Amino acid sequence: MSFLEDQPEAVATLLAALIVLIGLSAWHWSTSLADTFLAAVSAAATAAAAVMIKEVSIGIRQLRFEALNRAYEALDSPRLKESVDRLSRLEKEYFHALTLCLSGRDISHAARLVRRPSIELNKAGYLVYRGFLDAQCLAEEFGGFVVKAFAYMRPLLICLRNSVEDPAEPWFMRRFALLAYVAAESYLAKNWKNYLHRLLLGAPQGALSPLGLQLYSYMLCRKLGGRNCIDYLPALPRSCLTRVDLVECSTLSPVELDDKIAECFNEAAEKLLRECGSSGLSLVWLNWLEEKLQAVARRLYHDSLPAAPVTEEGCVGLA
Repeated sequence: MSFLEDQPEAVATLLAALIVLIGLSAWHWSTSLADTFLAAVSAAATAAAAVMIKEVSIGIRQLRFEALNRAYEALDSPRLKESVDRLSRLEKEYFHALTLCLSGRDISHAARLVRRPSIELNKAGYLVYRGFLDAQCLAEEFGGFVVKAFAYMRPLLICLRNSVEDPAEPWFMRRFALLAYVAAESYLAKNWKNYLHRLLLGAPQGALSPLGLQLYSYMLCRKLGGRNCIDYLPALPRSCLTRVDLVECSTLSPVELDDKIAECFNEAAEKLLRECGSSGLSLVWLNWLEEKLQAVARRLYHDSLPAAPVTEEGCVGLA
């Protein structure tokens, strides 16, 4: 079997030659040279095709194995885990960077915090897009980590995108990092719904949950006069967004984020997830992805991703 795997072309040639010889020998006893020759050629072609299919299958398995190794190297590195852990602590540095970005004063702090995680998620998403890494494999191995990393990066990424990105030339915010998240989120929503809930709502005492952070960032954006604040809300149908009342949650200076404020936003996030369900909620708007990536996202999510954020006028009940 090892010779077949190592030298598939040689095996195909030998089999084809052998079958032709058998066909020519049979011709001696046959009344029709044409029938015998055609049968031999057909059999030889069939054998050669079978061996070449085997070769392709082996090659695909090898590529997927190498892709999985690359994903491990990218997503299991201590450097990346340290970056994500730093983001998830939501310390003063995080909100200082977000405030500077939202107010239009400085984006360098936000870019520095998300640079490493976004690069590594981009690598994993590219492997999914190219078909080298199965979306299910990515979700089963790294789904929780990908969801956590992207959820904490998301407000900073959105602010960077809205501040400097040219819609005609989208960068990583609309590329493969988003696709890596969609692959993980869609699989968890369909198979490990309770786990996804815990990921999005889990938070230490007095801290914002990943989903609560999105709602808080939306309110902070409106307070500071940031651009396209609606982007900070999760991707949901308008009918679901309008059922969430955030008016009662206030935003103070980020350094004054206390237990009461965090609890308010976390409760609002829990209500949002309870009313809409994880199958109808995403942290990625479909139109953030380039067209060639949208087809992959639709296949993973069965067309349930909202296409575009609603307008600010459509969210007057959330103001």
